Amino acid sequence: MSHTGPNQGYYPGTRASADILVDDNSSWALKPLALIDLPFSAVLDTLLLPWDYARSDDDKSIDSPRERILQSEKLNHTQENLAQAAPYPAATPTP
Repeated sequence: MSHTGPNQGYYPGTRASADILVDDNSSWALKPLALIDLPFSAVLDTLLLPWDYARSDDDKSIDSPRERILQSEKLNHTQENLAQAAPYPAATPTP
């Protein structure tokens, strides 16, 4: 398993493999692969523990495109500029 998203907490690969093993909706072909992957995920999650700890801050804008856009709009005063902009004149059809 991998680190695929923000705010997954600690040991996300190990938890994902364990979830596949206990899930009744998982394919019979996937369960042996998850069982093989489980110890490797545990080792790699342990090695990546400092990385997870460093990323565990409260700043969600690092991983969230939505938060980055909102932060950029706030810095650029986008809403204020839109409120002051003149309305675009409607195009009149020419005969």
